[in-house]
Amino acid sequence: MGDVRKRGTGLMARHETEHPPDETEAVVAAFAAWGEELPDAEPGDWPGDGLRRANAAACRAILAAAGIEDDGAPVVNLGRIGALPDRSAAWIAAHWLAAYHSLSRGRARVAAGTATPETLARMLMDAETMGRMQERLWWRAGIDPEAGETREQLALTGKPVKIGQRAGAAATAKAQKPKRDVRLARMAELVQSLPVEKAARQCEAEGLGTWSAIQRQWHRAMAS
Repeated sequence: MGDVRKRGTGLMARHETEHPPDETEAVVAAFAAWGEELPDAEPGDWPGDGLRRANAAACRAILAAAGIEDDGAPVVNLGRIGALPDRSAAWIAAHWLAAYHSLSRGRARVAAGTATPETLARMLMDAETMGRMQERLWWRAGIDPEAGETREQLALTGKPVKIGQRAGAAATAKAQKPKRDVRLARMAELVQSLPVEKAARQCEAEGLGTWSAIQRQWHRAMAS
């Protein structure tokens, strides 16, 4: 069997199984296991119908928890989701179901032979909307198994950390600027008669920092 390796970090962490090229049986078994996890298909199904039915059931359960019943009508257009914020799981579920029902009506027209180019265009838009809403729901309500928090919350928590890191780096650079200016001014004097490395070592001897760091700083300044 292949080796299971962890890829990525944080929200991008995942486990992948690497199969050598000659492990045909292992690859086939892996695909079979993946297929067994998908919902069962029913007679007359289009590709992916079982998975979409499962998603529809999950969205209906989310709406039911908010006191809204999905009866197949376009709940979004009828304003039945009330004043729910657009970041709520119920709002997202309602929009996914609206696109799902619209797609089903388009498919009925295809089956009846009454579909038009506009019908097909609408079906494509519905499929795109369902994909976007499903991804939003995954972030909004999906729980990261390692952290125990929603993925969205983890992402938002990381934002102030990143801002703080940038602010800290900027403050450090600002505090170091006077030293940098002194080093560069002294280097400009010394390189008139010394090679860069010897000039940097002389700066170190004068207490301006380590020679290697001063040399790198000089090269960066000359390249900018």
